[in-house]
Amino acid sequence: MKVLVVDDNINARKLLAKILVSNGYEAFEVTDGNEALEFLKDTKPGLIISDIMMPNMDGFTLIKEVKSNPDTKDIPFVFYTAHYVSEQDHLLATSLGASRFIVKPAEPHELLHEVQNVLDEYAAGLIKPEEKIIGTDEEYYKQYSERVVRKLEDKYGELEKTTNFLNAVLENMCDCVVVVDPQLNVTYYNHKVSEAMGCDIESGKKLPDFMSRHVINAKSNSENVFETRLIKKDKTVIYLEGTISVNINEGGDSTGYTLVFRDVTKRKQAEKELLNTKLEAESLSRAKSEFLDNMSHELRTPLTAIIGFSDVLCTGMSGDLNEKQLGYANHIAKSGKHLLEVINDILNVSKLETCRMELECEIFSIMEVLDDVFAIFSPMAQGKNIDLRLDSDIQVDEIYGDRLKFKLVMSNLLSNAIKFTPNNGKVLVTAEKNDDKLHVSVSDSGIGIPEHKLKQIFDPFIQADSSNARTYGGTGLGLTLVKWFVELHNGTIHVESEEGAGSTFAFTIEDQGFVDR
Repeated sequence: MKVLVVDDNINARKLLAKILVSNGYEAFEVTDGNEALEFLKDTKPGLIISDIMMPNMDGFTLIKEVKSNPDTKDIPFVFYTAHYVSEQDHLLATSLGASRFIVKPAEPHELLHEVQNVLDEYAAGLIKPEEKIIGTDEEYYKQYSERVVRKLEDKYGELEKTTNFLNAVLENMCDCVVVVDPQLNVTYYNHKVSEAMGCDIESGKKLPDFMSRHVINAKSNSENVFETRLIKKDKTVIYLEGTISVNINEGGDSTGYTLVFRDVTKRKQAEKELLNTKLEAESLSRAKSEFLDNMSHELRTPLTAIIGFSDVLCTGMSGDLNEKQLGYANHIAKSGKHLLEVINDILNVSKLETCRMELECEIFSIMEVLDDVFAIFSPMAQGKNIDLRLDSDIQVDEIYGDRLKFKLVMSNLLSNAIKFTPNNGKVLVTAEKNDDKLHVSVSDSGIGIPEHKLKQIFDPFIQADSSNARTYGGTGLGLTLVKWFVELHNGTIHVESEEGAGSTFAFTIEDQGFVDR
């Protein structure tokens, strides 16, 4: 069966047509009463389903025309509306010949049930079309006018409420809002505009030039975001940032533009201050680096001489020394070497902080480095009767990485382990290489680390206990350098410790040959 669907709302019309088609009906769509009458000249459907509020010709006028025409008066007519829903609307529709008056939105099965009932009633002759037609034109127009006037009053009231609500929203926005027509004449603006811009803007007048150019740019380049600098009447400079959108009507035509913007002067000032602070910090960082580089030269040069001459004295190359003099010379050499280590640590930290530290990679033997480190620290362990052991399961001994930095990592960890382990304790180093990763751990039976200090242990100048700095010495930079050197190798390091029961530092580094590939 053919069903004519009359509705100016495309979504409602398409949905209704889809429901009908999916249930075996053949649906035809038109947008208003005039189009419906044109359709009826050539085609006679078995049912008309129409909205009431439509442009050009509404539903009430359409049904009157349909029921007044002998060729179409017997077509069942159903109103499906969301606007005319009062009892008076229902009575007028029925008096004009409507078989049903259904309020949108209805459930599909309910709508289809009503449609089928109407068709069944017409087929059974239960509804006679001529009995449904309103009496006289005068009576019709009177009722019709009353309903239209009432509906217009209702719509005007709704429109007024909506307008008041939107005005309240716009006037209370933190943003400035300006609406212009296609010729860039102002049609609306909220009070924030004058407050922010500090210049006069009036409805009906042209948009100020400094903003018009952004609208023109948006039209030609589709740049809907803008930023502008404005000098107000009081000579203060402000910055505005916003968006421009095109206003499109139902026909797809442009009706003008909406500009939404805000004063971002404070943000701009903050950004400028942040930039200045950043530049100042970078300048200070460069100055610090230059100072440390200079100090490196100024300190290392005389210190190297002191260490060299003290070694000469210790070896007796400059003549024999008595026991007391030899003790003094050894103390000078030992203190000089310790001071050189401290200077090197500080300089390394400085380089890492300023991103000037890079890997100097080469292929080297892991076991060779471990043996070198053990050779250096074995006397220190023997002096405290510490059991120092190496447990290695390395099948492939070579690795591509920074040999010196790996040695510094092992030296720092082993030095700490021995330093913080009491006499007769134990220190165990394990090493294992799997494909592209080297896993190393250093465990000791020393004093351990308090739990609350574990998270800070790799921070610069941090020691497990500040009193340890006096008892054991050290700058607190060793573990910081260890962590950074490990991370330079795309590695990780972690620590497990229990106060009074020892610590285990375990790290993993990547073979840089695999990383480069």
